[in-house]
Amino acid sequence: AIMIKYIKAILKYDQVNGDFKVLNLERKYLAGIPVNTQDGVQEIAIGGFIDRVDEKDGVIRLIDYKTGKDNKKVTTIESFFDRNDKKRNKAAMQTMLYAKLFQSENPTVRKALKPGIFNIKEIYDPNFNPFLMMDKEELQDYREFAESFEEGLSELIGEIYNPEIPFDQTEDVKKCEYCAYREICGR
Repeated sequence: AIMIKYIKAILKYDQVNGDFKVLNLERKYLAGIPVNTQDGVQEIAIGGFIDRVDEKDGVIRLIDYKTGKDNKKVTTIESFFDRNDKKRNKAAMQTMLYAKLFQSENPTVRKALKPGIFNIKEIYDPNFNPFLMMDKEELQDYREFAESFEEGLSELIGEIYNPEIPFDQTEDVKKCEYCAYREICGR
């Protein structure tokens, strides 16, 4: 019953907000990202399933459906990669990654790429807006932020490939409460 209510809310939002064309649903996208490793720069494969890709008014919208009340506010692109930032916006980072994946598979597409989140707890609000916000304005096109996002992503993946940087447990045990791997690490 909850899922049907959510689906109806999405359909109502879509109906009220005008015509659009669905390009893909639940499709896997792949990309490569250059990463500095001990063997030099390597192209590392990344991928993900984008819930919905559509086009409205000449804009490609990359939509992720969420069951929580994920925040769409982005302080800075660099904040996505700051593990000490307790308010790091992982849901927004995920949709930015989707934009990177879409762009990589569609390099000739010049339309704006606009990440968004349809979260179940906000979609009933009459002022619902699914799009990422920075400085009280919608992010209009991923490409405006692509360079700094991809640099941060490359550095983050580079740390994983760096044998000099050991894997270690987080010092913030609150992060462990809902971690799927907490039994493996003993928390």
